[in-house]
Amino acid sequence: MMTAINIPDARCTVARLENATAKLSLKQLAWRALSPSAVADVAHVTPVACVATVADRPVYDLRLALLALAGRHGFNAVHIHRLQDPDVAACAGLDDAQLVAYLALLDDSAARWAGKRPAGHDAAILCHHCGPVWAHPDIAAVLPIVGGWPRALGCPWCAIRKAGAYIPRPSVQCMGCSGHQSSAINQEAALGQCTHGKGSYYPMQKHTCDLFSPSGGD
Repeated sequence: MMTAINIPDARCTVARLENATAKLSLKQLAWRALSPSAVADVAHVTPVACVATVADRPVYDLRLALLALAGRHGFNAVHIHRLQDPDVAACAGLDDAQLVAYLALLDDSAARWAGKRPAGHDAAILCHHCGPVWAHPDIAAVLPIVGGWPRALGCPWCAIRKAGAYIPRPSVQCMGCSGHQSSAINQEAALGQCTHGKGSYYPMQKHTCDLFSPSGGD
């Protein structure tokens, strides 16, 4: 049975689905892999008997549907207004749960470009290109551990780094870095030198460093 749902200036039909998280496209799977916080947000979607689908809607109606979902789940509508029409059109065929995941990814991306850590991304990992960065715990949990750090060959912060923008970083200690040269007077407590050219720090002094390289790591 088909039911009509009212959206500001638009109407769409919804089909009863037994599973709100139906199979995703390859593009959606990639989105989820990059930002598992989006998956967590999907879990907070209000359970409904019918999930609205957006297949065959004009781009205008698709944008209205995204705006309605953003208002319902607390996402910034500015991100949706900035989307180009082809990006909006690519959402055709996705249900509400998948669209909420997409909106969460837009929110995470906007936070990074603003120089902020996305909400829930409180796990420290070591990116091969960016150095120590923040990631979602679900991402850190599946990365290989080398030298005591979850290692990644790339991360969502790579684009920020290439643009020369600010990256908030987890704190590190020189005593755990391969570039730390301890003082001959007191190796455990005296000021040491950084062979990476980052100056002098106490071994246990916490600070941020993009060139941190864990001792014992490859």
